[in-house]
Amino acid sequence: MNTTRFHPFFFLVLPLLLISGCGFVRTNMAPVVSAGEQPTTLWVQRINHLSENHYLPFLPRTITDQQEVQRLSSAAQALTPLNLSGPISCPADFALDYQLDFFRGQTRIQEIVLHPTGCASVEFGKDDFRVFTPAFEQLFMQTVGISNLVPGPL
Repeated sequence: MNTTRFHPFFFLVLPLLLISGCGFVRTNMAPVVSAGEQPTTLWVQRINHLSENHYLPFLPRTITDQQEVQRLSSAAQALTPLNLSGPISCPADFALDYQLDFFRGQTRIQEIVLHPTGCASVEFGKDDFRVFTPAFEQLFMQTVGISNLVPGPL
């Protein structure tokens, strides 16, 4: 009798791979960082709002280089506010976001959501959207260590 056995490692890794492409519900976003509160670490996760997208997995990342974290935070805060008055025509939206949680020690001091597709923007809160620029895109990808904001399919 031939029985197939799976290595226990398989049962640990498979759920992580499957979960990393699933959606995530955000909590209320933290306010913009005040001048005296510089972040020390950054936690990044990719949020896939459509399970049909089947993107390659993206494991959440923690960035601990304070200089890089503060550079990205400052660059995000310096982005121009997005004018949302009047009709806006947006290209295809692939229902993919990146959530950036900035921490000072163990305290989350800011949450930013990057919307890289559709009406690409950087969201600081319900009514605070900023223009997502190519320079900020490059800085984000460099800081996080990715080469493309929209991953290839599985």
